Amino acid sequence: TLLGNKTGDQLGLQDKLTAGDNITIENDVISATDTTYGPATDGEIGLVKPGDGLEVDANGTMSISDIEQYAHFFDTVADMKAATNLKSGDYARTLGYYAKEDSGDAFYLVREKTGGDIENDGSIIFIANNLVAELIVLDRQITTKQFACKGDGTTNDTIHLQTCLDFIKQKFPDGCILKIVGQCLSDASLELKGTNDAILHNIVITSIDGGTSGYNTPETTSNGIIINAEYGDSASYGIVFDYIYGLVLESIFVTSTENVANGDLPFNYTTGVRLTHSSMARINYCNITKFYSGLSSYGSGLLYIEKNNFARCNIGCALQELGDCTLVGNYFNTNGWNIREEDGTIKSKYADIGHNIYGLGLWCGSVGMINIVGGKCEWNNDGFHFEHCAGVNICNINFDYNVVCHIGIAGMIPLPKDCTFNIA
Repeated sequence: TLLGNKTGDQLGLQDKLTAGDNITIENDVISATDTTYGPATDGEIGLVKPGDGLEVDANGTMSISDIEQYAHFFDTVADMKAATNLKSGDYARTLGYYAKEDSGDAFYLVREKTGGDIENDGSIIFIANNLVAELIVLDRQITTKQFACKGDGTTNDTIHLQTCLDFIKQKFPDGCILKIVGQCLSDASLELKGTNDAILHNIVITSIDGGTSGYNTPETTSNGIIINAEYGDSASYGIVFDYIYGLVLESIFVTSTENVANGDLPFNYTTGVRLTHSSMARINYCNITKFYSGLSSYGSGLLYIEKNNFARCNIGCALQELGDCTLVGNYFNTNGWNIREEDGTIKSKYADIGHNIYGLGLWCGSVGMINIVGGKCEWNNDGFHFEHCAGVNICNINFDYNVVCHIGIAGMIPLPKDCTFNIA
């Protein structure tokens, strides 16, 4: 079966060839002569590679540049959905999701719709003529924009964000890169969870434009996730990662919509980023602000936390029952600030918050060896607090103007080395 535009006895570049057709490739035009194309392997595309004669790689696949020669181009997903000239077996190339060059550009394989297809506006998109455009993932990289997130900071992107995370779990449990575009608003807890029997591996979540925001102020407008959750007495989470080996969070902004102006604290138990049962995680160059706990990790091992900003939380970073941890160059700033009266007592509006730890930059409980090197801890109610930790090394930290104490200790701990202390 020969599909597509024909000029005389030649086929256009968007034509589909069936196994057994005889072809040659000449001057960027396909005409009838000799061979077959290879099978699709491991989710890749089985097509002939243009060139002098037939050039198909070992898997019978073709490169992305070759796919582009065969693809129908559209400015946006809406344009692709409205097109009536697509046929099963075609390829579609969008230059953006909502607009050209909005970081939602993608390749799609067009196929017949099946009874099991559920449109999710990302990996499965229903188009005209009872067809489906199925997302082709390049180099194990996807963006939130490809899954229909607006990222404008006001549109509710919860469903699309969770669809994106579910897609990662289903299709790439052994690793991929998710790039966040804009500021995606969520009004419910997001989660990416493996299990004890099916651990996820090497998931990277980062900003579309990278960057190193570690010492930027919390008001930065970098790419990230804004949490608008139900606050109350029960624990809730912005985004939860569970049973992931080698998770990387890098260069993203996670904040809440809670008003913490003038040093007020959120009246809630919401945690921004929750990491459990995971090892070899890296959290780098992130801004995590305006939660009861900014980053909370429990029951995980071997964490590396570098050049992040934890600010305007009740507890900036809380680590509990972990293996060894290394913290390098982090900024713990204004956590729990202004919650006490001048005589040191808790202000009345915080008296019933129901937790006996207030305003910490960093809290560690039952952790193995902790190495904290470089960075700042300033303008917090309390600086660092350690309970039942095997060993703690603190070196080259600037402790500035923390209200109650710079370092609180329960148990033996070495003296800090090469640190500076300024009293509020």
